[in-house]
Amino acid sequence: MKRVIIGGGASGLMSAVISAKNNVETILIEKNARVGKKLSQTGNGKCNLANDNMTLGCFNDSKLVQRLMKLYPTTRVLEILNHELGLHTFSDNFGRVYPISENANSVVDCFRKACEKYGVKTVFDVAISIEKAHNGFVVHCQENDVFCNEVVVASGLLAQAKNQNVLLSDYQTELYPSLVPITVKNPDKSLDGLRQKCLVTLFKDGKKVYQEKGEVLFRQYGLSGVCIFNCSAYVARSKVQKENAKFKIVLDLLPTIDQKEILTIANGRQNSIKDDWFLGILSNKLACHVAKQSKDVFSAFQLAKNLPFEVVDTLGFEFAQATSGGIEEKHLDDNLTLPNGIKVCGEIINVDGLCGGNNLWFAFATGHLVSNN
Repeated sequence: MKRVIIGGGASGLMSAVISAKNNVETILIEKNARVGKKLSQTGNGKCNLANDNMTLGCFNDSKLVQRLMKLYPTTRVLEILNHELGLHTFSDNFGRVYPISENANSVVDCFRKACEKYGVKTVFDVAISIEKAHNGFVVHCQENDVFCNEVVVASGLLAQAKNQNVLLSDYQTELYPSLVPITVKNPDKSLDGLRQKCLVTLFKDGKKVYQEKGEVLFRQYGLSGVCIFNCSAYVARSKVQKENAKFKIVLDLLPTIDQKEILTIANGRQNSIKDDWFLGILSNKLACHVAKQSKDVFSAFQLAKNLPFEVVDTLGFEFAQATSGGIEEKHLDDNLTLPNGIKVCGEIINVDGLCGGNNLWFAFATGHLVSNN
């Protein structure tokens, strides 16, 4: 039995380790000069592996995730990482799980050593296409062709978008960048680089669909920051579903001040000049942005509590941490096998999660599942 795994990212590395441990001859094909390139960059280099507080709501509508949460709760995934890789972890106050080293490269090193331990053969080449053959498949690469009995595509969607043959386009949706900054209508470029802690609310066709507190980064094209990335997931999923929805982001710039206190402050400043309405409350640039859109101090403070931004789009794939869309679940059996016999795991499946370790958990869980049978 020979298994080829295309892609040396999180799901591919997990698949390769488990495959080889189960005494299957395993070949891992990676297009980069080193495995785990994207994995080494996650979590700002700290590698957010999973989340103790993960829920179904962290993902797009997915029966697969529901099943995986029973098969691979966070505790089991961490046990696998510890037992197979020797990786030790800790959780922060928000339930985000990191390696004790707080270094993503150490996670990659653990996977690399485990691959060596179990005898995974790593080939640095670019998979071009997959062809059905007698008793298996031929994976055509730039340098060589590889015959195998079983093939697992774990190469992720960003890479696959450039190679439709490997992507298995007959089984996939359209793709859209997710966990990415958002462009807005008529952005105020003077705010570029400014950071503000806000309550962020996302509206879809006038209905609230998501809300989160956190830091927003204003950019000359629109908005960024973790809260905005999570909002972008809803925009991306809507695009994948080919909905013609309109999205609006509303920022509460003063989330720690309630409406009663707002009225008290505004009353005390109604005789102040416009430049002093938000003195000691907001930064000068943000105060100016709000004040110039307001007729008086009362409307200014209400606007600061409900500052709207019309969403135009997201930035492109080159800025995205994840991709929405991919292989549809309806084509997959319980072992993540397509009707043509090819197996898939990780980001290539149409499942995407919000920030906070959800996507890496999914990669590890599907990588284990696809090779553990």
